[in-house]
Amino acid sequence: MRRQFVKTSAGVLLAFGVLAGCSLQQAATPQAGPTQPAGYEEHNDADVAFAQQMIPLEQRAVAMSEALLAKPGVDRDVSDIARAIHENDRPEVVQLQQWLKDWGAAAPGAAEQASGTHAAAIQDAEPVQAARLYLEQMIANHERTLALSKTEVDKGTYRATVAVAGGGEATLERQITTMKTLLGSP
Repeated sequence: MRRQFVKTSAGVLLAFGVLAGCSLQQAATPQAGPTQPAGYEEHNDADVAFAQQMIPLEQRAVAMSEALLAKPGVDRDVSDIARAIHENDRPEVVQLQQWLKDWGAAAPGAAEQASGTHAAAIQDAEPVQAARLYLEQMIANHERTLALSKTEVDKGTYRATVAVAGGGEATLERQITTMKTLLGSP
């Protein structure tokens, strides 16, 4: 009987040891977390805020540029700026929306995206006044965009949004200077 007990006890201890070893092995082995798609990169709240706030600004810029470009008789220099802004901002809106979707973040609501007021004023104005309205509104729009870009460069972590923000700063500053010159202000 004693021999049976020793065998049983040894078997139990052996089984316990094996189980304990498995548990320790499992604890030491990193558990696979949720898999991310190839090329996935972490982002932070600053990146999300940048995209959410930039979309309405760029949509407004596109709408105002389209309104100005549809108006005959506008000064060519102003039309050239409008064309450049339109060509740059339109694809950026799509990219910003895609990043928000990839991150599972909410897109700006309809209230944030309203841009028709400025575009309607440009459409309703005579060509010289339309150009003036466009330049004044676009300078204000670019100044807000520049401030957002600087914040993203300082606080963002997603390389692509930081690159867009940093790369756009010089262009924004140059366009603001050009638009102020066209308005006749320093």
